[in-house]
Amino acid sequence: QYVFGFDFPRGLNVNGFGEMNVSAEGGPQWSYGETEIVKKFGSVEAGYNMRLRNDGNASPKIENGLVLTLKFGGKK
Repeated sequence: QYVFGFDFPRGLNVNGFGEMNVSAEGGPQWSYGETEIVKKFGSVEAGYNMRLRNDGNASPKIENGLVLTLKFGGKK
């Protein structure tokens, strides 16, 4: 199992997590994970999300996605 997150200058964030079952019957098997790269533009965040899905062995199947977040509301 792993988790990471990094905040870089100019609103760039890279984070991710993942898990592998090393004691699975038949050998190690990937479980699930995600890696995300997001850039902030004021109240909008846009980026790339890579989902790492189980395909029956130790190497994950990669699925690509986009991230778009709009933050609105009151003051903090």
